Amino acid sequence: MMRMKTIYLSVILLLVLPLCRLGNIALADEKAELRQAEAYDKNGQDKEAEAAYTKIVIDYAGTEWAVKAQRGLATMYIIRGKYPKAEEAVKKLTVELRESPGAAEAIYRVADMYRMMEKHSEAKSLYRYVAEQYPQDAYAYAIWGQMYVVICDFYLGNEEDAQLEIDELKEAFAGDSSLPTVLCVIGQQCRQLQIYEQARNLFRYVQDTWPENEYATWAQRDMVILEIEAGDDSASQAALDKLLSKFSDAWGLPRAVYDIAVAFQWKAGNRQKADELFGYVVDKWTKADNPTWVQVQCVAMANIALGNDTAAQAAIDRLIESFREEPRVPRAVYEIAAECYYPQGETYQSQGDVNEASKFFQNAIAVLNRIIVDLPQGTYTPWAYYLTAQCYQKLNEYDKAVECLKKIVKDYPDYDYAWDAQFMIDNRVKELTTINRNPR
Repeated sequence: MMRMKTIYLSVILLLVLPLCRLGNIALADEKAELRQAEAYDKNGQDKEAEAAYTKIVIDYAGTEWAVKAQRGLATMYIIRGKYPKAEEAVKKLTVELRESPGAAEAIYRVADMYRMMEKHSEAKSLYRYVAEQYPQDAYAYAIWGQMYVVICDFYLGNEEDAQLEIDELKEAFAGDSSLPTVLCVIGQQCRQLQIYEQARNLFRYVQDTWPENEYATWAQRDMVILEIEAGDDSASQAALDKLLSKFSDAWGLPRAVYDIAVAFQWKAGNRQKADELFGYVVDKWTKADNPTWVQVQCVAMANIALGNDTAAQAAIDRLIESFREEPRVPRAVYEIAAECYYPQGETYQSQGDVNEASKFFQNAIAVLNRIIVDLPQGTYTPWAYYLTAQCYQKLNEYDKAVECLKKIVKDYPDYDYAWDAQFMIDNRVKELTTINRNPR
């Protein structure tokens, strides 16, 4: 799904862009030192990053800062493909620092990085380690560690082991409220690996065991998408009919139908069926009495997909004006920009249609500005500035992009990508300096 992918990919690309060194930064405390090390890391200054991380581990031995620095060192080596060094860094985490604050989270995140780099055997080992060694740790979520053990086994082709582990999950965590979520995630991974029967079994199990849980709706949605990907038209229609009838009053139905419409459009190339379902969303929930925020959000997204700009804007206005204090609405508005306007702008841009691309990027900027101006400040405010900067870059309006990035660095220094924002600013200044020194 698009959601955070566009932003995530841009951050990864920063690792291979022409690099510039950040200016000297006064280090006032452990946090500042760690941020400096992370800046070196993200800018590809490996020697400086290695030295800075190592210094923190030594100077603040036994503290959470040492753990975070050791995790940074391990993940840097994994990303760079320096696996022997990564193994040494992980060993220090699991032996010397295993009792330090935050060790469980750090090891878990290193496992995540191994998995992202498709080193599933190493990831599986660390997930299992966390689940077994920190069963009471709030972050370890023993159930989540076990979930990723199962997923890694599927990626490794160990289907029999994975099935045994699923059975153990069901038994050991029968009363855990996260279990339906976990089983759906495993089912989605099986679907992506085209292990369709296993995925079907998991989705059915979730519906049969928790028929009133919202994840029963998501499981049926995923069943429809599975049949779309498998190319079985009759099965996908039957699964869709079941969704619309059995879950007609479900809170998550609008989003489920919208997601299925997107799957028909992009996975099956069936624009007619997609538009039919987008139209279903619009017709069913535009005039709903006392609508939920998710209904209004999906009406906006469906109207964008159908090219109904005026109706989409009316729904966005309603979403913000009627649900301003709902904590999940900033994300809902962000998704309209990140999943609808921005990717359509990229599509038109790739096709050489500059005017249409510009329209969608401008629409994304307008929606993101509503987060900044009209909604309470929170997690998605810096995200809005960051994606706005990307839109301006697409429009070749670099000065405006830099202003957005400066806002992040100044007002949201703890934002995950604040150092990336600073790097992009410095890179832009470097480019402008080069142009001024070499006039055409």
